[in-house]
Amino acid sequence: METFDPTSVDLDRLAAAIVSRAAREARRRELRELTLRAADAGPLTGGWYWAPMPADGGVVWQVHAFYDCWRSPSDHVRIWRHVRDALETGWRRRLAAIECYSLPRGRVARRADTGQVALYHGGDAPRRSGGLAVVRRAFNLPRATPALFDEHEQCIAGQPEALSRALGRDLKIKSVQASSLDWS
Repeated sequence: METFDPTSVDLDRLAAAIVSRAAREARRRELRELTLRAADAGPLTGGWYWAPMPADGGVVWQVHAFYDCWRSPSDHVRIWRHVRDALETGWRRRLAAIECYSLPRGRVARRADTGQVALYHGGDAPRRSGGLAVVRRAFNLPRATPALFDEHEQCIAGQPEALSRALGRDLKIKSVQASSLDWS
């Protein structure tokens, strides 16, 4: 049996090679599972989004994780096309005008001061009860991993509302005015 190498994952190549949106999303889910199994020894770093997916007349919020060990960059602007692809698949709607600041997101990274892994978030997770525990599992993080608020991970006003209108459902996502963020 061949060993899976997470550094071989190239989401941009995957997007170009697989025509079907549903097949691309199925492959991304499979690659996440394979990466977690290959990373049994420790935590992963990278970016993530909460994505609302339709289920039984309601909405289920799922974490979509993108790992730094993959060949493709895991910054939010670069991974947004893959998140939007998953949303378009689930909702069966075109969302080309929706931007990357429309959904709750975050990053798992090593802190410069300690070298320890931390979970950075915008404080706007749609699942209050146990929401960050879901993110910790998606990145193979210990329960004690600190969760730190980062204002740059917040949704920007107008973006969640545009997504809600496009999906025909009020997602009740908190957002902030971009002018209130400290960009220094």
